[in-house]
Amino acid sequence: MASMTEFLSAEWFEQANKLLATSHFNSSDLSEPFVIQYCLTDAPLGKDISYYLDVSANKVTLMKDIDNKDRVSLTITQDYSCANSLSEGTMTIQEALSAGRIKIKGKVDILTGEHKILERIHQALTV
Repeated sequence: MASMTEFLSAEWFEQANKLLATSHFNSSDLSEPFVIQYCLTDAPLGKDISYYLDVSANKVTLMKDIDNKDRVSLTITQDYSCANSLSEGTMTIQEALSAGRIKIKGKVDILTGEHKILERIHQALTV
């Protein structure tokens, strides 16, 4: 999404969700629905930010908030700069992990067990 609007702005969420809505996800690739919470530290204006990726059998959505935080399966914490670089494709997840810039908590097996759908989401958002 390097050519998109400001990272995490309302327009960014709108454009990201349009890309996700027009992408074809195979529900057979999904073992179970899940929600990933992204916690970004050191964000502009000195406050931390969270947003959510909600993956179900028929819909993938990025949201600024969710009604039920108990639905969160996995939390990924990283600094804002790292998240922005990953979003723009100027850094890989492997580079960020190797540098210790990402912390993962929760059902880590989602990253491997749901890798097909996560890869399709990544592809949809990095056009």
